[in-house]
Amino acid sequence: FDAQLMSAAESTFAKPAGERGMFDNLVTKELDIAFSTSIAAAEELLSQGEPAKAERAAKVDAAGVEARAKAEAEVAAKEELIAAQKALSEATAQRKGAEKAAKDFGPELAAANKELSAASKELIECEATLATFAELRERTTPPPPPPEPEAPPAEAEEEAAPEEVAMAPAVGDAEAAVAEPVA
Repeated sequence: FDAQLMSAAESTFAKPAGERGMFDNLVTKELDIAFSTSIAAAEELLSQGEPAKAERAAKVDAAGVEARAKAEAEVAAKEELIAAQKALSEATAQRKGAEKAAKDFGPELAAANKELSAASKELIECEATLATFAELRERTTPPPPPPEPEAPPAEAEEEAAPEEVAMAPAVGDAEAAVAEPVA
């Protein structure tokens, strides 16, 4: 607004409406025109800013939706973190248990290996015995030797007679030795 118009408007509005003159009416009209111009300029400015306002409102709405989605994602991520930390602690406990079991299993494994070695030796011995048994089972009994032809009885007596003769002096010598006293 013009400074002179404002100064004149101040003195015009200080007077009651009935006492105002022509100059005061002219000031009032000029003031109305100035207000109307200012209001029109403001309305035009506001109408030009309406698309930008709508665009900003859409951005605000989109940012709100994004913020809510991010908040939900944060909550889900926190829950996943808690679950992952729990799983990590369980896995760590299982690993420690497995390491202890492996450490404790060393002597047990050595004893089992020792037993395995002894059992393997025993198995080898059993297999050898079994192989021998199988070999003997597969053998057949040899046929009996063919019978010797029987000699005629006369020849058998002749053969027996020289033996009796040879034994006779030995028997006599034994009897003589018994009869003689030993000095």
